[in-house]
Amino acid sequence: MINNKLVLSELFVGKKEELFQKIDAAEIDEFAKLSGDYSRIHIDRQYAVQKGFRDRVVHGAYIASKFSQLIGTKLPGDTGILLTLNLNFHKAIIVGDYVRFSSMIKSIHHSVETVEIELTASIEEKLICCSGKSLVMVSDKK
Repeated sequence: MINNKLVLSELFVGKKEELFQKIDAAEIDEFAKLSGDYSRIHIDRQYAVQKGFRDRVVHGAYIASKFSQLIGTKLPGDTGILLTLNLNFHKAIIVGDYVRFSSMIKSIHHSVETVEIELTASIEEKLICCSGKSLVMVSDKK
């Protein structure tokens, strides 16, 4: 994976980056191992179906990790340090969903070298499942 190395002076309000991913069952199993979160809704398909979902529900922390990947590799990339991440979950993302993770710069604070980034995770073209924002410190040196 090639990482961007955008410095503060190269960023502008409205700049966007995206990451697309089909949620794979094996990756969710691995995430359960790494996180220690073995809640049945995440690992037991039959239980998830009983609860009204078509398959297992993806961990919220997994979704957060995809936003971290987007920030750390694309916007701004290697020059950024994630300071805050605030997410709201509106609809469950399910194993097998094809997800668009989007980021857009909402504001730039040159005096403190930070950018505020709006985040969304959507399925089925425009159905937003998760939204939020992050504050990222960005150096003006490569």
